[in-house]
Amino acid sequence: MGKSKPVAPTYQYYAGWIPREFAEKLLTAEGEFLVRNTQRERGATDLILSAKHGERFYHFIVFYNGGKYYVKSNDTAKSSVHELIEHYVFSQQPINNQGVILQKPFVRPEYFYEKKQLQTKKVIGKGAFGKVYYGVLRTEKVYQCAVKVVNSKSDDIEGIKKERTKFVKEAFIMLKLHHPNVLAAYGLMFDKDPIKLIMEYAPEGSLKTFLQKTSTRQAPVVLLERFSADAARGLEYLAMMKIIHADIAARNCLVGKDKVLKITDFGLSHTGHKAIKLPELGMAPLKWMAPEAIIKAKDEMELVYCPAA
Repeated sequence: MGKSKPVAPTYQYYAGWIPREFAEKLLTAEGEFLVRNTQRERGATDLILSAKHGERFYHFIVFYNGGKYYVKSNDTAKSSVHELIEHYVFSQQPINNQGVILQKPFVRPEYFYEKKQLQTKKVIGKGAFGKVYYGVLRTEKVYQCAVKVVNSKSDDIEGIKKERTKFVKEAFIMLKLHHPNVLAAYGLMFDKDPIKLIMEYAPEGSLKTFLQKTSTRQAPVVLLERFSADAARGLEYLAMMKIIHADIAARNCLVGKDKVLKITDFGLSHTGHKAIKLPELGMAPLKWMAPEAIIKAKDEMELVYCPAA
């Protein structure tokens, strides 16, 4: 087996390092397909052709050998991934015995950004997940941004894949939220590993740090009341959107421009009406959780307002 060339981001069906679970969420129509990367072993990358057929999703490894690209379920081989895809699209030849036919190329949404559009600068935060950088995003305009980067330096490939999936889950939750008291997500840098989440930049940092370094004279009661009101409005919006944040805390609220409070860090969050049992919460903030939230499963309305600091 030789080493394949990377797929050019100019092809809209290329989704980069989007994990399998979220590739399936992106494919909604019969015969819709995309190409993405996955990690097989340290330093080795596979190309995956993902397609929707009926109620199922199929994921084919694109092999490269002797200067040709092919999938194992079919003898067709071409000089490039794009030529291989063109063959299947125009011939309407099934890829496998289940009758998977490539009909509609996935078109990347506006919130997918290429590496060349993003510049990361200094580190402004870090944690178990990885690091957050101050950065600049260039589209038609230039935006200040915060860039969250998931840890990917490990020999535990399965662990890296799980972390990447959790990271993209957080990104997809944030991307559907639009409220002045919830930190905005601009999108994902998809075409290079590690994948990056591009977010609104909050110049004053976390509420916890802001309060620790600010005197009572600089942070009068009226400002503290406004912070409380901002947080309440943000929480009300999350409840309306059926989001269980599960880690509301001062460290997870940021102070943005004009001292507007913004809720952030959706790494433990869940969506929808369901009871969450403690093992699902993983790194739950036990110190700040209500006893009943620890002892038994709680619904989303109770968890949204679970106290923390």
